[in-house]
Amino acid sequence: MRINVLVARASLLILTGLALGALVVSAKTPAPAKSSAPAKSLAPALGDPERGRQAYLETCRFCHGVNPIEGGTIAPPIGGSSLALIQARVMEGGYPPGYKPKRATRNMPTFPHLKDDLPHIAAYLAQTK
Repeated sequence: MRINVLVARASLLILTGLALGALVVSAKTPAPAKSSAPAKSLAPALGDPERGRQAYLETCRFCHGVNPIEGGTIAPPIGGSSLALIQARVMEGGYPPGYKPKRATRNMPTFPHLKDDLPHIAAYLAQTK
């Protein structure tokens, strides 16, 4: 019984730390600057890279790391990932048809609350190749 209480307390501390980390990142991330310069490559077709960066830092960085091309402690690098891959992983926990995974694990949970941010996350990751 004591072990269950310790596990529950540890889980609560981890979740609290993740929530506080997301608040700190969102408080420190400045609003995107207005620019008259043309947008880069794929970003305009996908979404707003700055909005994608914000969503990435609020959710993805905890596993994939702050720099998406380096990867994190428990998840692989995802810089340059396609929108199809991001949608399959984030919404369904799977892979798009024909995709060969970098790892054979299926540890990544789904994040349905990110549905509207997926094109923006893809635009941000397209810039990080």
